Amino acid sequence: MSAAAMTNENVPESAPPTQEGSVETVRKVYAADLREKDRVNTVFRVTKKEKVTARSGKVFVAATLVDKSGEVDARIFDQVDALEPVFQVGDYVLIQGNVISFHGRTQVVVEALERLDPEPLDAKEFEPPPAPPAEAKPEAKAAAEPKPAPSPRPRRRRRPTRARPGAMRVRVARAPPASSGRWSPSASATRT
Repeated sequence: MSAAAMTNENVPESAPPTQEGSVETVRKVYAADLREKDRVNTVFRVTKKEKVTARSGKVFVAATLVDKSGEVDARIFDQVDALEPVFQVGDYVLIQGNVISFHGRTQVVVEALERLDPEPLDAKEFEPPPAPPAEAKPEAKAAAEPKPAPSPRPRRRRRPTRARPGAMRVRVARAPPASSGRWSPSASATRT
């Protein structure tokens, strides 16, 4: 277990070892500032941790890391058996890895991880930002107001197949067929 102090430098600096462990200065990169293809060497607090088996059968660790700017998903695909027991939910960890985008979400693929002593760290740096105030949740508003009864669907009018009572009956006069029994332009032109 080692302690890490944070600075604006991205190069780890080593200090003389103490009785508790080594002290390393690490530049803090916030979760909100992570971009795809970035190389990460920074400190986060773990809020969720789960060992997952993928559809392919490969086991990996899915974790959620947090700081004052927000949270980021993390995945450990390699060295799962070695890195999984090193940390628990609530621990501060020094993460080394790469940032990717998976299904539109930022993820850190962890290559190395070290659990840190929380003493030299400022806990306020690792508190998630407050959730935005919600006006009123739609479920609560819907539960308070009674739902109106659904209106019946208007029926489509169908063409009647039989005459209905009170319906008007019309007689259709048909023209006699032409002399040959077939219609032809010459036959209709001769009649006037």
